Amino acid sequence: MDFLQLTYFQHVARLEHMTKAADELRISQPSLSQSIARLEEELGFALFDRSGRNIRLNESGKAFLIRVNKAFAELKEGRREGALKAGVVKQSVSLGMIHLESMPDFLGAYLSQADNTQIKVHYGCNNSMTTQLERGDLDLFLCSPLIRQPGMETIALREEEIFLAVPAEHRLAGQSEAKLADVAGDPFVALEDGSGLRQACDEFCRLAGFSPDVALEIADPSRLQMLVEAGIGVALIPAMQVKQTGTARCSILRVTDPVCARTIGLTWEKGTLLPESVQQLRSFLIDYFGEAEYRTAT
Repeated sequence: MDFLQLTYFQHVARLEHMTKAADELRISQPSLSQSIARLEEELGFALFDRSGRNIRLNESGKAFLIRVNKAFAELKEGRREGALKAGVVKQSVSLGMIHLESMPDFLGAYLSQADNTQIKVHYGCNNSMTTQLERGDLDLFLCSPLIRQPGMETIALREEEIFLAVPAEHRLAGQSEAKLADVAGDPFVALEDGSGLRQACDEFCRLAGFSPDVALEIADPSRLQMLVEAGIGVALIPAMQVKQTGTARCSILRVTDPVCARTIGLTWEKGTLLPESVQQLRSFLIDYFGEAEYRTAT
């Protein structure tokens, strides 16, 4: 087997679709199928269960994929260590993140004290970021909600309250608090489906006895308050995203029922020896978010 075969296998395993993987790799589908078949022949066992054109990674394939991902992660780290000793590049840390308004503050503070370090930031939801952790493409992930998944180590960093924002002309404007059910019939501005914050907000509404009438979906939570100020609808906004400037055009209310809060956590692959640069950033983030000791999610 060779590295190219293993790379092809990673793509097919992730997509579980030969044609989509071939398009992504920019090779022909027959060539990709032949490469996977040769790999299976050399290994002596099938990696996928096949039914017509449908393929699914089987248990043997899942076990092999874990080892392939670890092998590529080790090679990546070896290249990084070799380059560092040769003085070619800085220490690089790949950090996955949900959108956090305080990102410039905590990364700026870290880089001011970390010599010869480069941080590569990637944004995404829990599902996509967890996949990248498993593949070795990410070192750490600042997540919400907490990831409870075999093979992942997760600690809780901070509880963050989520507030209700209403336009200035809204009937609740000027109040300090409200029940979420008070806006059951209002149009909502919300994050797109699949994001952790959207899932949390939908659950809060469910607990309040209704499903939100979403008038506008966006990808960037930092825009939620701006759209509320424009009068498009109401929104649930995490405390770190609330902007005090411009609040004359909207009101920020504490939600008394149900309790609205989310937990921000930090995740990495369990059982992996993290490079010193990654360990240093992990320790910094734990201290920054006010956690005195590790608290593993269960």
